[in-house]
Amino acid sequence: MHVINQQFINAVESTVIQSVQGTVHLGPEAKQLLTLISRFGGEEAATLQTAVHELEDAAAPSAARVTAKRRLKKFLGHLAGSAHDVALDLLEKYLESKLGL
Repeated sequence: MHVINQQFINAVESTVIQSVQGTVHLGPEAKQLLTLISRFGGEEAATLQTAVHELEDAAAPSAARVTAKRRLKKFLGHLAGSAHDVALDLLEKYLESKLGL
């Protein structure tokens, strides 16, 4: 009888979930942004999640990446008015670092 370590199972499960969600190759800032979108994105959550993936995709057309960045900055701007959090500053700096725009 084989005993399988629960930590191993959890690690594999997490990797599979991230692969299905398309987040396995995203950095920590992008994942944080997706978490905020899940919590506060409301009806725009799907569009905002797509924007994160477009921004991270170096092969995406430049115009799509610029639009994605603008959409995400607007979302963070709305959050800043209602939630004062250091994470928002970090995520805004992350957006600024993308594309140098």
